[in-house]
Amino acid sequence: MKFIVELQHKSQIKPYQAVAGWLIGVESLSSQGSAFFPISELPGIIVEAQTNRQFVAINANKIFNDAELVKAEKVIDELKKLDIKYYFYTDLGFFELAKTKKLPLVYQASTYLTNSYDVNSFLKENENVVVAPEISFDELRAITKQAPREVMVEAFGRLTIFYSKRKLMTNYFQYRSWDNNPRSGDYSIVEEKRTEHYPIEENESGTTIYSSHFYYLWEEIWSLSNVGYLLIRTKWLDQAFFEPLIKVYDEYLSEKTGDIKSLGIDLFQGALYRQSLLTKVR
Repeated sequence: MKFIVELQHKSQIKPYQAVAGWLIGVESLSSQGSAFFPISELPGIIVEAQTNRQFVAINANKIFNDAELVKAEKVIDELKKLDIKYYFYTDLGFFELAKTKKLPLVYQASTYLTNSYDVNSFLKENENVVVAPEISFDELRAITKQAPREVMVEAFGRLTIFYSKRKLMTNYFQYRSWDNNPRSGDYSIVEEKRTEHYPIEENESGTTIYSSHFYYLWEEIWSLSNVGYLLIRTKWLDQAFFEPLIKVYDEYLSEKTGDIKSLGIDLFQGALYRQSLLTKVR
């Protein structure tokens, strides 16, 4: 097992024992990333990564309309000139376009790949898939065990709990007659009967709401079968925590030492050890 880490800034590319590659957000292709890099910066990023024997993968997880797919095709044609290991995607329209370009694809659809039939079916059509993190540990262990070949699993990051192509914050501010800029500053929402703050973001691709804490795997890593790569998503992670986080995971995977809880990051394990659906109790 090795890590693929979502990059926030080029300066964060360093040699690590267990980091195999960097996931890069690209303008016009990505919607939920730590940073969106212009294509002009990618050759330098790739050279820096390859110096450390690491690869670069592209985050293409945007939900596209027809006009956006036309623009995406032009971006893909530019990216094909570069040494890109994988393209992570969600939209099936992008999949059809990418097939014509013979791109190495990784299907990552949050909340969708939650059973072995889905995972194994999409493995037939893609280089790899990312198993959804919104499941119990028993389900995660069973899905990876039954996979016919290696899959990817999310090891760290805020979970995406809602996404819409609508500009919901813009609409809300207009409704309230506020002059807030929906695309500047850190916004969060608080549910009526809860105290947690859920980060919310609006960009050109729509509106996304994230979990209040950072999801993580730790000891669970060693009980998983057929896992080639573990994903570390750094969206909403303070840059001051980036290097300490990667170091602690790197040491843990390489030497089984360290403790992620020592970093002071707000952590949770989602549905790993609890029921993910509400049940009626008499």
